[in-house]
This record gives sequence, C-alpha cells and structure tokens, in this order.
Amino acid sequence: MTNIEELQRNSFAAKVSRQCPVIITNRLYIRPALYRDADALTEILKDPEVSGKIAIFRQPYRHEDSVNLCRLSEENSDGNKGWFMSIFLRSSNQQIGYILLPLDAVGRCGFLMEPDSASTENHAHPKSGEIGYWLGKNYWGQGYASEALDALLSVAFDYLSLDYVRASTATYNVASKNVLLRHGFVQDSEIFMRATVMGEYRPSNNFKITAEQWRQRNFHRAKRPVEQNHAKASPHLA
Repeated sequence: MTNIEELQRNSFAAKVSRQCPVIITNRLYIRPALYRDADALTEILKDPEVSGKIAIFRQPYRHEDSVNLCRLSEENSDGNKGWFMSIFLRSSNQQIGYILLPLDAVGRCGFLMEPDSASTENHAHPKSGEIGYWLGKNYWGQGYASEALDALLSVAFDYLSLDYVRASTATYNVASKNVLLRHGFVQDSEIFMRATVMGEYRPSNNFKITAEQWRQRNFHRAKRPVEQNHAKASPHLA
C-alpha cells in the first residue's frame, strides 16, 4: 500500500499530515506517533534503564502502556494540544525513540495530561509547552537526542512562536540534564518533587528556555562555522 492510499484510508493520519508535519533532520525523521508504533515503543521501553527514568511509566513496563501512549498521541496530535512524535533513523527507517511537546499544560507536568482535562483545554494561541523525549538504550551517546530536541525546539519557537518551553529530568539523569543545558535551558528550580504514574514522588530538576534565550543561542551558533544539523518540516507522513 502506498503512503497516499494509507492516508486516504486513515483519516487521522490525513489530518495530522496537514497540521503536525514530519520533521526531517540530517539523520532523523520525526512524525506523529500512530498505533502501529506500539510494538517498537514496547521494545524500547521494556528496558527499565529507559522507562525507569520517565515518570509517566509504571514498572515493569507493559505493552498495553505503549498502546495507551499511542492512543493518547493520536487523540492529541492535531496540532492544537501539542506534537507527539515517533523518532526514526532516516538510514534504516528504524524507530529509535519518541519526543513530545504538549502545549499549555498549565499547572501540571505537560506530558502527564489526559484528553479533555480542564488543564489541557484547546487554547487558540498557546504560549508555552513542556518538552520530553526518550531513546532506546542502543542509541544513547550518539547525538540523536540532541538532534531531535534541536528540531522540536525550532518548531516550538520558530513555527509555533511559543514564549517558553519547560523540561524536567530525574535528579540522577545527568546525561539528559546535560543535553538540556547544551541547548540553552536554564535550571529553573534546583529540585522539585514530581509525581510518577504510580502516585509516588521523586526528586527532579526543572528547566526552562525562553524564546529570547533560544534566539540568542542561535545567534551565537550562527557566528560559528556552519553546522549541518538543520531541521525542515515536510507536509507528508513518512
């Protein structure tokens, strides 16, 4: 079945292909998460070294959690409540992770939101969001997280014109913290307690980057030798 035939058969895919386009970087393509991604997400997240660092997941991780995640992604990936995306390698079409940018989750951790929640009303002009991401263990340390984060931050500030973006990490997740700092995030509070899916609380670091900080970062980058990690958006699902 061709991509066009599949889009015609899948009304959701046709909708998000217009409102939540594929992001293409040097090594990655990032498209809205669909039900068919659940198996690959389970393979990534059944490793406790991956899912154990993410507050929204119970342990041990179960396939039904991936199905629910893809369901929430499909229900929310309409370009209004946020972007909920699967990450693939362009070279092999291998799914390696997931990245999300829910919008205007006021007073809550953005990617813990539920459909129709009062705190996630569909705002006509959202001004903020919270970014989150994870990769399969085999893909750590190769710059993929930075490449995906850079691309979605470009969407947040250059396309969506957000005022600021938040992020958080578990206090022991030094690698993720360093990725955020390299992208210009500032630690907003030293430690805050974040609720997990099981109702427990754990210490986390809270970060924030404003549109002005993003512009300043890119201004300084532009003065360096040309960097090749530029993202572009495609209006078609891959």
